[in-house]
Amino acid sequence: MWVPLAITAVVIKLLVDFMDRSLLLLPPTWRPEALIGIHIPGLGVVLAILLVMLTGVIAANLLGRKLVSAWESVLSRIPLVRNIYSAVKQLLQTVFSAGSSSFRRVL
Repeated sequence: MWVPLAITAVVIKLLVDFMDRSLLLLPPTWRPEALIGIHIPGLGVVLAILLVMLTGVIAANLLGRKLVSAWESVLSRIPLVRNIYSAVKQLLQTVFSAGSSSFRRVL
């Protein structure tokens, strides 16, 4: 009982620390330590969530769809990347499609 709990805590701590390092990508004057004067663990997680949500909002609108299709067009012209990207995309569409019965039961 204690070992899985300890491993879970260590993994979560490693993930939060890793995401907190993403704050180093911000300019030094924009970092939370410079703005508020103290380090708050977990702000990297907030930044990551905001970045994912912002990416989703941009990709969901018309301009975003055009950008995504242009990017996919570029990727489809690169020989090795084309094969990997299309295989991963097809697998993810199969697994995460709403009406799909794939991977729903054991054979």
